[in-house]
Amino acid sequence: MSTGFNHSQTSYDMTSYSGDSLAVPVYAPGQFDFPKLPRDSRTHYSDYDGSSEQRAWFAQDLISIDDWSILLGVRRSEYQQDQSSTYYPQFNSTRIVPAQSLDSTSYNAGLVYNLTANAALYASYSEGFLPQFPAVANCAGGNSFPPMETVNKEVGVKLNSSDNALSWTTAAFQLEQSNRLEYNGARACYQPRQAQQLKGFETELTGRLLPGLDVIASYTYTSSKDRGDPSNLPAAQPRHQANLWSNYAFQSVPLKGFGVSLGVSAYSGTRLGTSNDEQTLPGAARVDAGVFYSAPDWSARLGVKNLFDRELYGYSSSTIYVPILDGRTLTLTLNKSL
Repeated sequence: MSTGFNHSQTSYDMTSYSGDSLAVPVYAPGQFDFPKLPRDSRTHYSDYDGSSEQRAWFAQDLISIDDWSILLGVRRSEYQQDQSSTYYPQFNSTRIVPAQSLDSTSYNAGLVYNLTANAALYASYSEGFLPQFPAVANCAGGNSFPPMETVNKEVGVKLNSSDNALSWTTAAFQLEQSNRLEYNGARACYQPRQAQQLKGFETELTGRLLPGLDVIASYTYTSSKDRGDPSNLPAAQPRHQANLWSNYAFQSVPLKGFGVSLGVSAYSGTRLGTSNDEQTLPGAARVDAGVFYSAPDWSARLGVKNLFDRELYGYSSSTIYVPILDGRTLTLTLNKSL
């Protein structure tokens, strides 16, 4: 059995400056040259002062009975957000947010059944929460909000080769999230609501296929829905994601120590907004490669991301922002053992 305690304390002292609005040419051939923002009384916007404290106690125990293993855990957390103040010098006004506190108990459990020495079934359950102390108005009144809460469930199977060189895992999962804050434009306030539910399955193969050849291959399928409003469609959530990465270290004496690597990561198209009218982004596939050399006390690696320099789009939940991923990028890494 293991148990422990952790504590953290954070203080904030921030000064903000704000300048005039600028018209930026969106389709300019190069990066727009933003003027330097002066820090003076004219641009001095706000001064913020606040602090927070967190304490937690946890206990976890692993119980083994024949071919069964049971993991049980509990965590008790306490959060304290002290009174904060924001001073706006241009308006000679101060906004005070009262102190808030929150405590919560979360649980986790896991179960493993060993079918054979190289095969096992497993299931897990875990709870999580995230305190929310934003300095915004609650539509129900006041400034306090319940924590964002999550519940994660998973069942799966894991298989190992007889020499444990290769491992394959597949699992089905469900993640539920509640009390996500949503802005109510008509009332100019925020309200907690039920949020996304994610369901899907994933499979992963890792290990050594042949002498010198290591692989990592994975695929994830995710189905998402909005529990609070079924008419909302998932944003920034690819339904399909796949990755394949391989390393080959040469085995023959003339090239001993040298190796090459090759991989591809891909995902399906995503939606920028949450309605059928919003724009969708295409999926992407990026190829990476590299060469490396390993010696007993040092190593070097030259890597190339986006080998074919394709224009690739990421995914975003914003309807006004389309992320463009980096083009071909080279990195050189050197390591020396002391």
